[in-house]
Amino acid sequence: MLTTVLSHRQLSPGYYRIVLQPPAGTPRPRAGQFFMVHVSPSNDPLLRRPFSLHDIYDDGSFALLYRVVGKGTALLSHVQVDDTLDVLGPLGNGFETIQTGITHILVGGGIGTAPLMGLSREIKRTDPTGRVEVFLGGRGEGDLLCGGDFELLEGVTLSQATEDGSCGLRGYVTESLEAFLKGHTGPSVIYTCGPTPMMREVARIAAVHNVPCYVSMEEHMGCGMGACLGCVVPIRSGNGDEFEYKRACVEGPVFRSEEVMWGAQ
Repeated sequence: MLTTVLSHRQLSPGYYRIVLQPPAGTPRPRAGQFFMVHVSPSNDPLLRRPFSLHDIYDDGSFALLYRVVGKGTALLSHVQVDDTLDVLGPLGNGFETIQTGITHILVGGGIGTAPLMGLSREIKRTDPTGRVEVFLGGRGEGDLLCGGDFELLEGVTLSQATEDGSCGLRGYVTESLEAFLKGHTGPSVIYTCGPTPMMREVARIAAVHNVPCYVSMEEHMGCGMGACLGCVVPIRSGNGDEFEYKRACVEGPVFRSEEVMWGAQ
């Protein structure tokens, strides 16, 4: 589908948020789904680039959050307002049906913050009085994204951590998460997205505290439709070390953390 660029701005060095208006009748995406974007009007680069749904608005427009890491995202960073982009989506399976009456814990690392903004809005719509705890982490202050947006949501508490101590607590975001869970009681659920080592540690902490945990896997995707098998994730298929590969673009990108065979990553 062809979308129109409504807004495009840099949030911090290397990080951008782009807002797109899809054609009328486009299915409303859910938090955790993603889009495949053709970043250039030419065939160079040939393959589309995958981007998590970052946010969705009442008029049907939606936002993508991305970091410039290569040729494709560098080209995308030069797109202007009123330009058109060829976008495929929404794709994949989003986060599970939101429960009510529990504490919702969102953990994001760097660009992994992307799908958590839309998720936080879905949570507040579904569970208006629910408690939402957001934990964001990064190497430095420039890697902490959208903290102010989370703080604008009523009933959302934000905790930030940086490895260099430039903003928030010094250390890893997983340390803040573990400290919170040690003092927390009551039913909870964790949603997380970020670097694999971070999500592996979040999954470990969730298991220790017996908290259900959903992970949004950031795998490299070629087609986004399950044909190329470039985004497979090892998923437990039995006892012990048995596992099978599932496609993040079709069966995911969201999985239960205990399903993922982290040692095979």
